[in-house]
Amino acid sequence: MTDKWDTVVVGGGVAGISAAVHLADAGARVLLVERSAYLGGRASSFLDRQFGTLVDVSPHITLGCCTAFQELLERIEVQDKVQYLDTLEFSLPNGTRAGFRASCLPVPYHLLPALLKFPQLGLLEKASVARLMLAAIRWAGETEHADNRAEELSFADVCKRERVSPRAMQMLIEPTVISACNATMDAVDASYGLMVLWEVLCRDRFGYRLGIPRVPLASLFTDPTVSHLEERGS
Repeated sequence: MTDKWDTVVVGGGVAGISAAVHLADAGARVLLVERSAYLGGRASSFLDRQFGTLVDVSPHITLGCCTAFQELLERIEVQDKVQYLDTLEFSLPNGTRAGFRASCLPVPYHLLPALLKFPQLGLLEKASVARLMLAAIRWAGETEHADNRAEELSFADVCKRERVSPRAMQMLIEPTVISACNATMDAVDASYGLMVLWEVLCRDRFGYRLGIPRVPLASLFTDPTVSHLEERGS
Protein backbone atom coordinates (compact mmCIF):
# COMPACT_ATOMS: atom_id res chain seq x y z
CA MET A 1 0.00 0.00 0.00
CA THR A 2 2.70 2.49 1.01
CA ASP A 3 4.65 1.73 -2.19
CA LYS A 4 1.67 2.58 -4.42
CA TRP A 5 0.21 5.67 -2.75
CA ASP A 6 1.88 8.85 -1.55
CA THR A 7 -1.16 9.91 0.46
CA VAL A 8 -4.34 8.30 1.79
CA VAL A 9 -7.34 10.57 2.33
CA VAL A 10 -9.96 9.00 4.61
CA GLY A 11 -13.48 10.30 4.03
CA GLY A 12 -15.02 11.32 0.74
CA GLY A 13 -16.98 14.34 1.92
CA VAL A 14 -16.45 17.71 0.31
CA ALA A 15 -13.32 18.37 2.39
CA GLY A 16 -11.89 14.94 1.55
CA ILE A 17 -12.66 15.38 -2.14
CA SER A 18 -10.99 18.78 -2.12
CA ALA A 19 -7.89 17.45 -0.38
CA ALA A 20 -7.59 14.48 -2.74
CA VAL A 21 -8.11 16.58 -5.87
CA HIS A 22 -5.60 19.24 -4.85
CA LEU A 23 -2.99 16.62 -3.91
CA ALA A 24 -3.51 14.73 -7.18
CA ASP A 25 -3.22 17.96 -9.16
CA ALA A 26 0.06 18.61 -7.38
CA GLY A 27 1.42 15.25 -8.57
CA ALA A 28 0.78 13.01 -5.58
CA ARG A 29 -0.63 9.49 -5.95
CA VAL A 30 -3.72 9.62 -3.76
CA LEU A 31 -6.01 6.91 -2.44
CA LEU A 32 -9.39 8.37 -1.46
CA VAL A 33 -11.28 6.05 0.92
CA GLU A 34 -15.06 6.39 1.40
CA ARG A 35 -17.38 3.81 2.96
CA SER A 36 -20.47 5.00 1.04
CA ALA A 37 -21.23 4.16 -2.57
CA TYR A 38 -21.32 7.90 -3.35
CA LEU A 39 -18.97 10.77 -2.64
CA GLY A 40 -20.04 14.03 -1.01
CA GLY A 41 -20.59 13.03 2.62
CA ARG A 42 -23.46 15.01 4.09
CA ALA A 43 -23.70 16.78 0.73
CA SER A 44 -24.50 13.56 -1.09
CA SER A 45 -27.42 11.34 -2.09
CA PHE A 46 -28.79 7.87 -1.50
CA LEU A 47 -30.43 5.49 -3.93
CA ASP A 48 -34.19 5.09 -3.47
CA ARG A 49 -34.42 1.43 -4.47
CA GLN A 50 -38.19 1.52 -4.87
CA PHE A 51 -38.01 4.15 -7.61
CA GLY A 52 -34.38 3.72 -8.68
CA THR A 53 -33.73 7.43 -8.15
CA LEU A 54 -30.99 9.33 -6.37
CA VAL A 55 -32.38 11.41 -3.51
CA ASP A 56 -30.26 14.07 -1.81
CA VAL A 57 -29.60 13.50 1.89
CA SER A 58 -30.73 17.09 2.49
CA PRO A 59 -30.89 20.31 0.46
CA HIS A 60 -27.51 21.94 -0.03
CA ILE A 61 -26.65 25.27 -1.61
CA THR A 62 -23.55 27.37 -2.09
CA LEU A 63 -22.97 31.10 -2.30
CA GLY A 64 -21.02 33.27 -4.67
CA CYS A 65 -18.60 34.10 -1.85
CA CYS A 66 -17.60 30.41 -1.52
CA THR A 67 -14.74 30.80 -3.97
CA ALA A 68 -12.77 27.74 -2.78
CA PHE A 69 -15.81 25.56 -3.45
CA GLN A 70 -16.23 27.13 -6.88
CA GLU A 71 -12.59 26.34 -7.61
CA LEU A 72 -13.18 22.71 -6.65
CA LEU A 73 -16.15 22.48 -9.02
CA GLU A 74 -13.99 23.94 -11.79
CA ARG A 75 -11.20 21.45 -11.09
CA ILE A 76 -13.56 18.48 -11.52
CA GLU A 77 -15.30 20.32 -14.41
CA VAL A 78 -18.85 20.45 -13.03
CA GLN A 79 -19.21 24.22 -12.53
CA ASP A 80 -21.98 24.29 -15.15
CA LYS A 81 -24.08 21.95 -12.98
CA VAL A 82 -24.67 24.69 -10.36
CA GLN A 83 -27.09 27.50 -11.17
CA TYR A 84 -26.54 30.86 -9.48
CA LEU A 85 -29.53 33.11 -8.76
CA ASP A 86 -29.06 36.85 -9.19
CA THR A 87 -31.80 37.67 -6.66
CA LEU A 88 -31.57 36.65 -3.00
CA GLU A 89 -35.13 36.35 -1.69
CA PHE A 90 -36.28 36.80 1.91
CA SER A 91 -39.62 35.55 3.24
CA LEU A 92 -41.40 38.29 5.21
CA PRO A 93 -43.73 37.84 8.21
CA ASN A 94 -46.78 38.89 6.17
CA GLY A 95 -46.26 36.02 3.72
CA THR A 96 -44.73 38.11 0.93
CA ARG A 97 -41.15 38.05 -0.33
CA ALA A 98 -38.52 40.69 -0.89
CA GLY A 99 -35.50 40.37 -3.15
CA PHE A 100 -31.91 41.56 -2.85
CA ARG A 101 -30.18 42.13 -6.17
CA ALA A 102 -26.92 43.90 -6.92
CA SER A 103 -27.08 47.34 -8.47
CA CYS A 104 -24.52 49.09 -10.66
CA LEU A 105 -23.05 50.91 -7.64
CA PRO A 106 -19.46 49.98 -6.74
CA VAL A 107 -18.69 47.42 -4.02
CA PRO A 108 -19.46 47.56 -1.07
CA TYR A 109 -22.46 49.76 -1.90
CA HIS A 110 -23.88 47.49 -4.62
CA LEU A 111 -26.74 46.23 -2.40
CA LEU A 112 -27.60 49.62 -0.86
CA PRO A 113 -30.50 50.30 -3.30
CA ALA A 114 -32.00 46.90 -2.46
CA LEU A 115 -31.81 47.75 1.25
CA LEU A 116 -33.47 51.14 0.70
CA LYS A 117 -36.32 49.48 -1.22
CA PHE A 118 -36.77 46.64 1.28
CA PRO A 119 -40.46 46.53 2.34
CA GLN A 120 -41.84 46.46 5.89
CA LEU A 121 -38.79 48.25 7.29
CA GLY A 122 -38.78 51.94 8.15
CA LEU A 123 -35.93 54.32 7.34
CA LEU A 124 -34.47 54.10 10.85
CA GLU A 125 -34.61 50.30 10.73
CA LYS A 126 -32.78 50.31 7.39
CA ALA A 127 -30.23 52.70 8.86
CA SER A 128 -29.60 50.21 11.67
CA VAL A 129 -28.80 47.52 9.07
CA ALA A 130 -26.46 49.95 7.32
CA ARG A 131 -24.63 50.51 10.64
CA LEU A 132 -24.15 46.77 10.99
CA MET A 133 -22.80 46.56 7.43
CA LEU A 134 -20.32 49.33 8.26
CA ALA A 135 -19.28 47.33 11.33
CA ALA A 136 -18.61 44.33 9.08
CA ILE A 137 -16.54 46.51 6.75
CA ARG A 138 -14.53 47.87 9.69
CA TRP A 139 -14.03 44.33 10.99
CA ALA A 140 -12.66 43.23 7.61
CA GLY A 141 -10.13 46.05 7.70
CA GLU A 142 -8.99 45.09 11.20
CA THR A 143 -8.67 41.31 10.84
CA GLU A 144 -4.90 41.50 10.29
CA HIS A 145 -4.36 43.50 13.47
CA ALA A 146 -3.39 41.66 16.64
CA ASP A 147 -5.62 43.90 18.75
CA ASN A 148 -8.84 42.93 16.94
CA ARG A 149 -11.08 41.70 19.81
CA ALA A 150 -14.37 41.03 17.99
CA GLU A 151 -14.13 37.33 18.92
CA GLU A 152 -14.70 38.19 22.60
CA LEU A 153 -18.33 39.09 21.81
CA SER A 154 -21.24 37.14 20.43
CA PHE A 155 -22.79 38.34 17.21
CA ALA A 156 -25.94 39.19 19.16
CA ASP A 157 -23.78 41.53 21.27
CA VAL A 158 -22.55 43.27 18.13
CA CYS A 159 -26.11 43.72 16.86
CA LYS A 160 -27.10 45.26 20.20
CA ARG A 161 -24.09 47.54 20.11
CA GLU A 162 -25.03 48.74 16.62
CA ARG A 163 -28.68 49.14 17.71
CA VAL A 164 -30.07 46.88 14.97
CA SER A 165 -33.87 46.95 15.12
CA PRO A 166 -35.69 43.72 16.10
CA ARG A 167 -37.65 43.63 12.82
CA ALA A 168 -34.50 44.08 10.75
CA MET A 169 -32.91 41.27 12.75
CA GLN A 170 -35.87 38.98 12.09
CA MET A 171 -36.25 39.74 8.38
CA LEU A 172 -32.68 40.21 7.17
CA ILE A 173 -29.87 39.45 9.59
CA GLU A 174 -30.97 36.25 11.33
CA PRO A 175 -31.85 34.37 8.09
CA THR A 176 -28.45 35.27 6.64
CA VAL A 177 -26.25 34.49 9.65
CA ILE A 178 -28.12 31.49 11.08
CA SER A 179 -28.27 29.72 7.69
CA ALA A 180 -24.52 30.22 7.24
CA CYS A 181 -23.37 29.37 10.79
CA ASN A 182 -26.11 26.87 11.75
CA ALA A 183 -26.37 28.43 15.21
CA THR A 184 -28.34 31.10 17.06
CA MET A 185 -27.16 34.69 17.14
CA ASP A 186 -26.13 34.32 20.81
CA ALA A 187 -24.06 31.24 19.99
CA VAL A 188 -22.32 32.69 16.93
CA ASP A 189 -19.00 34.37 17.67
CA ALA A 190 -18.90 38.03 16.65
CA SER A 191 -16.03 37.38 14.23
CA TYR A 192 -17.96 34.67 12.39
CA GLY A 193 -21.13 36.74 12.16
CA LEU A 194 -19.27 39.77 10.84
CA MET A 195 -17.34 37.56 8.44
CA VAL A 196 -20.62 36.20 7.02
CA LEU A 197 -21.97 39.70 6.43
CA TRP A 198 -18.67 40.84 4.91
CA GLU A 199 -18.27 37.83 2.62
CA VAL A 200 -21.92 37.54 1.56
CA LEU A 201 -23.04 41.15 1.33
CA CYS A 202 -20.03 43.46 1.18
CA ARG A 203 -16.78 42.02 -0.20
CA ASP A 204 -17.79 41.04 -3.72
CA ARG A 205 -20.55 41.99 -6.14
CA PHE A 206 -21.69 38.37 -6.51
CA GLY A 207 -20.99 37.06 -3.01
CA TYR A 208 -24.69 37.03 -2.11
CA ARG A 209 -25.82 34.88 -5.04
CA LEU A 210 -27.30 31.47 -4.17
CA GLY A 211 -25.93 28.50 -6.09
CA ILE A 212 -28.32 25.56 -6.50
CA PRO A 213 -27.14 22.21 -7.94
CA ARG A 214 -28.96 21.20 -11.13
CA VAL A 215 -28.25 17.50 -10.53
CA PRO A 216 -28.35 15.16 -7.50
CA LEU A 217 -25.41 15.84 -5.22
CA ALA A 218 -23.98 12.35 -5.71
CA SER A 219 -23.92 12.99 -9.47
CA LEU A 220 -22.22 16.33 -8.87
CA PHE A 221 -19.31 14.75 -7.00
CA THR A 222 -18.93 10.99 -7.47
CA ASP A 223 -18.15 10.20 -11.12
CA PRO A 224 -16.42 13.54 -11.86
CA THR A 225 -14.14 13.16 -8.84
CA VAL A 226 -13.31 9.53 -9.59
CA SER A 227 -12.51 10.40 -13.22
CA HIS A 228 -10.37 13.35 -12.18
CA LEU A 229 -8.34 11.24 -9.75
CA GLU A 230 -7.97 8.25 -12.06
CA GLU A 231 -6.68 10.45 -14.87
CA ARG A 232 -3.87 11.47 -12.51
CA GLY A 233 -2.95 7.97 -11.37
CA SER A 234 -4.92 8.24 -8.11
